[in-house]
Amino acid sequence: MSSEDDNIEHSAYYCSVNWGKKNLFLDLETSADYAQLLTLVSDADVVISNFKPSAAQKMKLDYATFSKIKPNLIFAQLTAYGENDPRVGFDVVLQAETGFLYMTGEPNGKPVKMPVALIDLMAAHQLKEGILLALLHRARTGEGSYVSTTLYEAAIASLAKSSPPIG
Repeated sequence: MSSEDDNIEHSAYYCSVNWGKKNLFLDLETSADYAQLLTLVSDADVVISNFKPSAAQKMKLDYATFSKIKPNLIFAQLTAYGENDPRVGFDVVLQAETGFLYMTGEPNGKPVKMPVALIDLMAAHQLKEGILLALLHRARTGEGSYVSTTLYEAAIASLAKSSPPIG
């Protein structure tokens, strides 16, 4: 049972992750809107992309394109399985592939999905760490950076196994 009012347009979760954000809808197939995007990139410190790299290259929304516009740009790329893997990722699928569903199930029972998109959150935290290091690097050198992680890598890196007792 939900404690939220059904007449409210957005959920509390939606509001919490989108607080203070502004939306801008652009048709990147039109030259005017694409030019507006490039103007925004020229003024940006960081661009975060979750496009498949092949799609980003095709649409000219990739690091190679944007770094020519702003050489000290920090470009952060998140993919599901890596830059050369065309598969898209879904949190629950990655929970299954990396063992989280198994670990959250009942003993001798079926696997259980985690109640939050934990793989997405862990990947976001890893990408944030890369961005922070890139900002530090830029402050020291003036250079931009390309940083990336994957949902799969974030999930695997977050697995922890306890060691058996010694002795």
